[in-house]
Amino acid sequence: MSNSYLRYIFIIVGFIVKSEMAMSFVPQTADTIRINREVNLGELKLSQEKIKFPTFRDKKSNQKPVEVPLNWSSQEVHSLKWSKINPRDGEVFGLDSLNNNIIRVGAGSFGYTYLNLNLNKADQRLGFYLSHDAYAEGPVADIFSQKKLNNIKVWSRSRADSKLELETHVAYSQLGTNYYGFEPGQKIPSFRDQRLVYDTYNFFGKFGTNIPKSTFDFNASIDVSRISNLSDVSELTSNGSFYSKIKLKSNSFINLSGEMILSEYKTPDMTLTRSFSRLRPFYTFSNYFVTVSAGAHFLQETSDGPEPAKTSFFPQFLIDFSSLDYIHFFAGLGGDVQFNTYANFVKQNPWMAPTILLKNSSQVGNLYAGIKGTNRSDKDKAGDIDFEFKIAYSEYTDLPIISNSLLDPKQFVLTYVGGLKKVQVTTFSGNFDLQVSKSIKSAVRFNYDNYESLGDLEKAFHRPAWKINWNGTILLGNKLSIIPTIEYINGLYAWSPSESKVKAMEEIFDLNCHVNFKFNDKLALGVNLNNLLNRNFQRYLNYPSLGYNFGGVLTYSF
Repeated sequence: MSNSYLRYIFIIVGFIVKSEMAMSFVPQTADTIRINREVNLGELKLSQEKIKFPTFRDKKSNQKPVEVPLNWSSQEVHSLKWSKINPRDGEVFGLDSLNNNIIRVGAGSFGYTYLNLNLNKADQRLGFYLSHDAYAEGPVADIFSQKKLNNIKVWSRSRADSKLELETHVAYSQLGTNYYGFEPGQKIPSFRDQRLVYDTYNFFGKFGTNIPKSTFDFNASIDVSRISNLSDVSELTSNGSFYSKIKLKSNSFINLSGEMILSEYKTPDMTLTRSFSRLRPFYTFSNYFVTVSAGAHFLQETSDGPEPAKTSFFPQFLIDFSSLDYIHFFAGLGGDVQFNTYANFVKQNPWMAPTILLKNSSQVGNLYAGIKGTNRSDKDKAGDIDFEFKIAYSEYTDLPIISNSLLDPKQFVLTYVGGLKKVQVTTFSGNFDLQVSKSIKSAVRFNYDNYESLGDLEKAFHRPAWKINWNGTILLGNKLSIIPTIEYINGLYAWSPSESKVKAMEEIFDLNCHVNFKFNDKLALGVNLNNLLNRNFQRYLNYPSLGYNFGGVLTYSF
């Protein structure tokens, strides 16, 4: 397919999406605005709600074909934000209720305040969401390490002729924080000069078919966001995408999906306009023992900056083989491109420099293999397990590395590594979930990354080697639940501008405990005890976290 034909296809799809859109939206529990439209490369992070074990069915009793994951698997392009205080984005305190409307009010140590209002019509067709979250992120200079996040969202969802689903939302988010990564002995500057405020406006719309027993499914969406800061830096991003599935037989189908992203990044000194197109055809076949999926990623990138236009092609293949009733072996190969945005980097690290360099990152090759299995039945019982272990080898060009700025060490800049000589990354990851008893569950996630061929860089700064998460759930009757969590990170390095050398950062060992008590179907109380070891660990150099802290949230449903 020529480059011009590929571009025309996405222009037509984007036009269809815009013309068909109507007001609708499926409510989300997350407290954040949808500003991340990129391929989710995923950092292993456990939910602090009840453990949700993965769905895994024996092929001998269920012949439903396995769908190929369209996103990069197991390897992140850049680490996500590190949370120090809970509740954080998406956390829901223990209250299983049939009521549609929920209000949450919370307070805690170091100025922590929390307000969450979620109102829905009884038929779930229209809703309103409001949240306020203020807390101390670190111990430095008091007000400097305070942080606030405010969100407001209106959503709707509807159906047309019981066959077409429509959903949409409009939202606004404001993140307020400050630079507080001062080096030892540095004079504390004016508070006003260190202020950071990010405003994000977002519109999302989607429509799709919903026809039972149909051999064809289709949906299309558009996601438009604008983020800006106090330094007159802004980014406008529009993402139009579609997904279709054609069922050929009971055990085979074809997927065709794609997206087109347009982005305009503005600073006081320049304007950068970029476009990105991706087309993903896949064929999947499944029988008694094996599932095979094969396809490709066709990509096109353009920019009015110094980066030349680029067209890429990555074959995709996955095989899943079941030799036993509850054990599967799998292997595959692929590649993809990450569309990096200013909004995505700010979401991970809000202390970025006022202007940063934006380039796309390419995973030019990815080989992986692993084993997964379960002995889980329909009823949770002691000894039930789910597990998956995977090893992968990938090569990257323009892999982003976050490091402290030489001009101002409390700010962070981007360096891209990997050119003719690719960055080589070996990853070992996995999870093991155990049902100890009917009231006790345990879940472990781990990820190990080894980076080689980093060019002029000695280490992959702020990219950990080990990430391990453990989450337990203890249910005491029908009213009380205790959820201890452990987050461990090791192998972090950073470049220290003041010392002009690579610095090994201390390991992170974060122990937390969350207690939820349900008074009745309408009222519940959640208490969080955070950083119980009282350690001021640093995820990014010179930005220590807050020590021991606590907070409580009262939830009322009506």
